[in-house]
Amino acid sequence: MSTAYEPVAGWNDNLNGPSGIVTGSAMGIIRTVNVDMNGTADLVPVDMVANGIIVTAKQTAEKK
Repeated sequence: MSTAYEPVAGWNDNLNGPSGIVTGSAMGIIRTVNVDMNGTADLVPVDMVANGIIVTAKQTAEKK
C-alpha cells in the first residue's frame, strides 16, 4: 500500500497489491473484480508497518 506520511504522503514505487487493482480500474484495464461484498480489507500504510518493525526490534534488543 502507499505511504501515509514518509517520505511523502501517497508515495508508491510499484503496483503490487491493492494499488495495482485501483490503478488498473482507474485506467479502464480492469473492468470487473470477483470480490466478497461482505468482506473487509485490512490495509495498513507501508511506513506505519516499517516504523512498527523498527520499534519492535529496538525494544527486543534493549530487553536482552
